[in-house]
Amino acid sequence: MSKRKYMMIDLIMLAVLGVFVESVALLVSGNSLFSLQITIVLIALYRWGAVGIVTAVPMALARYLIFVARDIIEWNELLTLWTYLFGSIGLLCTLPLKKNKKNTKKGFVFIFLYCIIAYVGQAIARSVVVALFENDFLDQLLVFLGFGNILATIVTMIVFTIFDNNGGILVEPISYIVEQREEAIRINKELHKGFNCEIKDPNEVEEVQLVEQEEKNSEGSEQ
Repeated sequence: MSKRKYMMIDLIMLAVLGVFVESVALLVSGNSLFSLQITIVLIALYRWGAVGIVTAVPMALARYLIFVARDIIEWNELLTLWTYLFGSIGLLCTLPLKKNKKNTKKGFVFIFLYCIIAYVGQAIARSVVVALFENDFLDQLLVFLGFGNILATIVTMIVFTIFDNNGGILVEPISYIVEQREEAIRINKELHKGFNCEIKDPNEVEEVQLVEQEEKNSEGSEQ
């Protein structure tokens, strides 16, 4: 499977998971500002870089449709959609922190900084979007730095810490796959050494088999 196909499948799965998580969080919490968009998008951004921001699109649409279905807003009131769609751009400020990090467990300090930067960047971006249409920027910033988003950030830290301690969720998939294959090859070589066997190139094995077959044929003809 090519890197592009693997990336597309992974992003689609994250987007589907994101829609489910965002819908449940919104319906269960009863807090219209509580959003777990930050959790899913941060995972996508770490795994695939800036392209991971596309996972914010279906989550923003899901939030907008739930608001319309519950009569919180009218269908033609698109500010909520724009806020959670373009406001997610603020999460891109985490990319410099992720850069040049090795493919290993990151630890709580890295996760804390990663989530805090995302929390502030997202709040600023959402406030800018809202301020462009109606309200004062500082008022909106205080709203988006409020309890709902603090709770979502704490949830994100907990999720990242749990997965990081159990094998790592902050993994660059292609590098991870390559490392796993190299590790499998290393283990395979060690096992063969344990049986005093040498791992030969497939072409070499085929040549040896042909030579052995020719020797058998010649012995048969001599008899």
